[in-house]
Amino acid sequence: MGLIRTLHAWAGAILALILVILGLTGSLLVLREDWVKLTVPEARMVVTPSPRCWAPRPRRWRGKGRRAA
Repeated sequence: MGLIRTLHAWAGAILALILVILGLTGSLLVLREDWVKLTVPEARMVVTPSPRCWAPRPRRWRGKGRRAA
């Protein structure tokens, strides 16, 4: 009976550790942008795109073998 109880305790501890790691990494993936803003000072900068960025690209910049839609 003692061996089964010990195996059950170790299996539970290992499973709990795996679930904690999965939970923490999953929450970091969900909150990735906020995490980057907290840890990287350059990421806090607000950049407003100019109208030139919205202009369509010239044909020569498109990938080879692709047609314009």
